[in-house]
Formats: sequence, structure tokens, C-alpha cells
Amino acid sequence: MTTFYLKASSEEAVKEMRRLDYTPEYATACEKEFSRFTHWVEARGVKDFDESIFDEYALEAFGAELSKRKKLKHKESSRRAMIKKLKAFILNGTLDVPRGLCREEFNGRYAIVFNKHLDSIGDTHRTSTITARHYYLYNFSEFIERRGIDLYCISSEELEEFFAEMDKPLASTHAFRKNVKAFLRWLYETGVTDKDLSLNVLKDNYSNRDSCPTVVSIDDVRKALSLMDTTKPLNMRDYAILLVVSELGLRPSDVVELKFSDIDWDGSKITLRQVKTGILIEQPITASVGNAIVRYLMNGRPKTEIENVFVSHEPLPGRKLRYTRISDIIRKHLGGCRVLCGSKPIGARPLRATLASAVLQEGGALSDVSSILGHSSVETARHYIGVDFDNLKKCALPIPVVKSTLYSSAREKRA
Repeated sequence: MTTFYLKASSEEAVKEMRRLDYTPEYATACEKEFSRFTHWVEARGVKDFDESIFDEYALEAFGAELSKRKKLKHKESSRRAMIKKLKAFILNGTLDVPRGLCREEFNGRYAIVFNKHLDSIGDTHRTSTITARHYYLYNFSEFIERRGIDLYCISSEELEEFFAEMDKPLASTHAFRKNVKAFLRWLYETGVTDKDLSLNVLKDNYSNRDSCPTVVSIDDVRKALSLMDTTKPLNMRDYAILLVVSELGLRPSDVVELKFSDIDWDGSKITLRQVKTGILIEQPITASVGNAIVRYLMNGRPKTEIENVFVSHEPLPGRKLRYTRISDIIRKHLGGCRVLCGSKPIGARPLRATLASAVLQEGGALSDVSSILGHSSVETARHYIGVDFDNLKKCALPIPVVKSTLYSSAREKRA
């Protein structure tokens, strides 16, 4: 690898980011970081080098090699992520950075059992989920072999030793618990063990949900939509996307994957298989959503061969959108809307919560919310009970009148 090749690759990486519809701000930041890295290499006077140069730079700039985990400040962490993208682009031709999840083969007494479990979920889980499960179970299998533990009789104490040995943050430890628990439950359900060892995985206090979902003012959302200049092609697209999310409750991943074949104009409905859950859902197209999509297709959508309804406009029109762009679009146009409760920034999830709140306030059941939002279980929708303010007020108990002389005498003393 030469400095000339490094410069050329850096330029191509930035072009690829813009082609893939990365935000202009992020692409520019990456361009600056790549230039900083290139100047650092040139200053060393090395004309020919290999991939170890990335770790050398990271060690000097951030205090740790790219492959080493180290907690950094936000700015340094972002810069390191940019260098990882450049390294991935040069070595693999893609900006997708490998997550570092372990792909080693299982070894030892229980290798067949672990592999059989992963095979059993191959048809029902996404590839990313299986890859993550492999990572968690590989670490678990290594621990078992190292300690000489009998998998089929593993105790709560031994499991807690494993989680403690991993020494991960609470969220990561929770992921280890969840995946090991699922594996142990599978052992019991398939008859490998006589006892349900998943019960030995103790519950932690981790929660990835706020006590109250973030809900925004519907009136503010409607006002912001009414003020959009929909004569411009880009705003036509954004307006249609905002309506699809706020009125139909689709996730960003489903919005970018929405294709012409998913829309039944005669039946006024959208039928698609969700990216996240794999569940087939059917949503009626409201008049406002239908009109917005038609207007965009007729007057705003760039000419392109791809079947996706919503595509990129700038800098390279007609490309498939990245799902992260949906929340960027929401924040761009609805960032000024009032947040009624919750603490998350405005994005797709708060809009889905706002839709759930509206359904419940209009007398809808949790099953209705679950169906509209495409949940795999009605239990998931229980989280939205916290935003049904009108019905929650009906559940409030009256404060009983206290007739004790203790309180009356205390008031007299204060007086």
C-alpha cells in the first residue's frame, strides 16, 4: 500500500458515502479525518506499508488500536469509527465495518449442541441475530470448557461467574443473559435436558425503555406538515415519508424497503413483510398518505430503475435510501414540535408512540396498537399504556379523608 493509493482510496470512500446517501455533514467530517490520517502517514516518510498502519495511527491518536476496546470521548470515538470505515473500504471494498463478533468454530464436548442450536434458528432469525447469538454462545462455550463445567447441570452461581468474567457494561451483560437464557431454554424444549436451566439465569435490572415513551404534540406535527413547501421534489418525498410514519406507523427500515408491488391502489392498502420481525402486515392507505405518494411519484421522484418508492435526491438521485435517513428527515421538519412526555429526541420511534397514544385515546385496544405498529406480540404494546393519559386518570384512586387527631394536632402546632 502506497500513500498515492491511500489518497485515491480515501477519495473513493467519500464518493461512496455520498452515493449511499450519507449525510453531507458526516461525509465532510470523514473527508477531513481521512486527510488527517493521510498527512500523518506522509509525515512518517513511509512509502510502502500494510494494514497495521491503521492501528499505529489509532494508538497514537486515540491511545488504543482499532481492534482494542477503550472508552473514548464522543469526538474521539467518532474519529476512530471513521478510520475503521476507511480501513474496511480499502481491505474489503465496503464501508460496512465488521462488528467484531466472533466467528470461531465451537470446540470441546458441546460443540455439536451449540451448532445444532444455531442451525435450528436459521430459518426464523435474521443473519445479524444469528451472528450475534454465535458470538455470545462462543464465549459461553469457552468458559464452560475452561472451567470444566457440566453444561447440563450448570448452576446459577456458575452462570453468574460467567457474566462477571465477561466484565461488560450493563446493556452488554443483559444481551449475554438473554442469549444464554434462550439457548438453555432450547435445550429443555428439545429434550436435551430434563430441567429448564434457563430458570438459573437470574434477572437483572436492565431496561432499554424509558418509563414513559416519548410522545410529541399531534397539533404541532400537523402544523409543521402544513407549513412545508411541497412544490419542491425533495420536500414532496419528505412530506410523503412523514405521513407514512406518522399515520401508518411504519418503521424506517420498512419505509425505505417499501416497493411499488407492496401498494394495492385498488384495495387502498399496503401489504409488506417487516424487516425487523419478518411479520406480514397490512395497512389501509389513508387519503392523505395516498395523495402524497401519488404526487411524489408523478412530480418529484427521480427516474430510476429500482422498485423502491422513496429514493435519494442529492447528491446522486435515484439511489436506495439508507434507513437512518428517515429519522434525519423527521428531525429536519418536525424538530420544533413539543415533546409531551419522554426524553428521546424526535425521530421515528416517538412518532410511532404518538400514533399509539392517539389510538388508545380514541378508545382503541392494545391489540389494535400492536396490529398497527406491527408488533410480534401484544405484550410489546403494553409499554404504550403510559401515554394513555385520559384513561390513566380514570384509574386514579381518591385520597381518603384522614380523621386522626394526630394530623389535626400537628396542624394546630404549626398554626
